[in-house]
Amino acid sequence: MAACAVLLAVLSLSLAGCTLEMGLDARVNPDGSGTIGVRLSADKELQDALAMAAATGLGDLGGLLEGFREDIPSDVGMLFLMVLGNVPSDWAVDRGTDDDGAAWLSATRSFESLEELERLAREGPLSSFVDPAQYALFQDEGFFATKTAFSTIGSLSELVAASSEGGQSIPLELLERVLRVENRVTLPGTVRDNNADEIDGNTLIWEVVASSTREMYAGSVVYRWGRIIGIAVAASVALALLITLLTLVLLRRRRRTDEAWAPSDTPPPPTGPAPG
Repeated sequence: MAACAVLLAVLSLSLAGCTLEMGLDARVNPDGSGTIGVRLSADKELQDALAMAAATGLGDLGGLLEGFREDIPSDVGMLFLMVLGNVPSDWAVDRGTDDDGAAWLSATRSFESLEELERLAREGPLSSFVDPAQYALFQDEGFFATKTAFSTIGSLSELVAASSEGGQSIPLELLERVLRVENRVTLPGTVRDNNADEIDGNTLIWEVVASSTREMYAGSVVYRWGRIIGIAVAASVALALLITLLTLVLLRRRRRTDEAWAPSDTPPPPTGPAPG
């Protein structure tokens, strides 16, 4: 990563508009399964500058690459692999070119649970961009709703530190000129509290820059409407039965009371003396 950081900085000096975009994409389903992916994209200017660096060393700027010349990739595909590191064989790797000439490479992996996602964050390409100890996604499953919460801390300081350890310290503003990192997380249900820069439906988007450490968090809730409606219907039926039963009891009591106080149709017996 040290050689990669210095190389990107030198390329940004050699050609204005040179950009490498890194995108992290996590999608979580209501049951905790989902997909995790990393996407790298290099614009046409970066591809041209990379080819020039590999061929000529960028002239006077090539001196900045002293000690790293053997690590200069010959094409953008090698640059992508340098950034990602070793991609496990169970990750799906795809690559192509956009309409504007930008070359891209993506690595994706499905997971069955959030526990498996935590393992992938520690062992997969994701660990090149986020601190696995700070990457957290968990769910709280209740009877009426399932809540999902995400949090992490994004920082490019480790990339800058790696370049310093290699003997070539690069200014943060120089790295920001060429490197763009975007974190996208799609949560199930209705999005709640968050500090995302942008929200597109259920997808939350954060941008991470080299000059700052970015704390990211978001939450969502999936209501179990089947259970909620079922309980509501059952409660309505029970209430209706209770009202009906009380009504019948009150009507029966009232009927008995009316019968007790009703006048009799039989004439009273005579009260005079009996005939002699």
